[in-house]
Amino acid sequence: MEAPSEDEYIDPIDILSPIEYWAYSEDRHSFSFESLHQYYFYESPRPAPEEVRRQVLELTAQLMHEGLFTPVDIVVDVEATARNKSLGRDWPVMREVPRPESLDEILAKLAADYPTHYDDRQWLDNACWLLITDKGRELAAAAEAKVDAANAAYTEKRRAYDLHIITGARSLDTVLKDQLPDLTAIPPQDCPDWLTAAPLPTDWQTVDLDPTIPNRPTRTAVLGPHNDGGWYGTETIHLFTFTGPVPTQAIHDNIGCTLHDLAKTDEKVFSHKVRVIETTTPTPDCPIAGARATGGYYIYPRPYRAQYNAYAAGSDRPGHSLLLLHAIHGLWGIHDYISDDTINQLTDTVYTAFCRRSSASRSR
Repeated sequence: MEAPSEDEYIDPIDILSPIEYWAYSEDRHSFSFESLHQYYFYESPRPAPEEVRRQVLELTAQLMHEGLFTPVDIVVDVEATARNKSLGRDWPVMREVPRPESLDEILAKLAADYPTHYDDRQWLDNACWLLITDKGRELAAAAEAKVDAANAAYTEKRRAYDLHIITGARSLDTVLKDQLPDLTAIPPQDCPDWLTAAPLPTDWQTVDLDPTIPNRPTRTAVLGPHNDGGWYGTETIHLFTFTGPVPTQAIHDNIGCTLHDLAKTDEKVFSHKVRVIETTTPTPDCPIAGARATGGYYIYPRPYRAQYNAYAAGSDRPGHSLLLLHAIHGLWGIHDYISDDTINQLTDTVYTAFCRRSSASRSR
């Protein structure tokens, strides 16, 4: 299947009015006067400074007077910042505070100071912030519907392409099948106690998937739900048994196979982001082979980050060798919905549980 062309996508800026565009772009957000400045400053061809100032001030006045955005100051929330520090988070928490002046006073001051601070990034960023109102969100919803209608055909084609890539992506167990002919998946109802007991981070929960779904993971956990009905993050664990020694080299060579295939959803962005970040080889003290890969992919209209872990331990007894495939996925954006700390916690918990199980098995 051929990927849809970017030329088929209609950019919101091409079909929305300036006030529709700002409500659509900044729904749920506040933004600075500098953002408006850059909106016109970087037009091509570059406008004259006086034309940029005129358009910025007119748009600012329109957004305020029509009740779509309200002027605010961004200040440090002292109490929230103190709570953050008590939890070991050494960064300030900011909040929006309504400006005490009238709209006309604020606009008059902006008009007076703007010419002398045209190239002053600090002034532009601090001069005024605008916070979207309920009326602004109503306009944002209407603008979003307008954009969605214009891009309906592109959206359908793009999602079909992404689904084609995702459903066709290789998994490590299928790659290893030739070397491990008796590789057998452990279904959710037979999830071993040592894996069931592995704890999850706060706000995560295990879920039971529809039994009709093929190749269900041994354990599935989610973070969310997201407001569109999906999840902010998912964790899947596939556990397999097999006979014989661990195919260490094959695991190391192919740990990134799924991510390399998923990266095709947007190769320009993600193909170079797939990295094998760790491999381990069995030793007498630690008879576990392991590998880890990280990367990203795209399911229209959102990017995602992912980490794939694989651990394997051999056994002399037929059908008692184990392969564990651990995948963590999360929305990827301005603020990652799953922090590095959360990914590390999920990874360490499962790895520790697998090591303890392998050690217990060896001691029998």
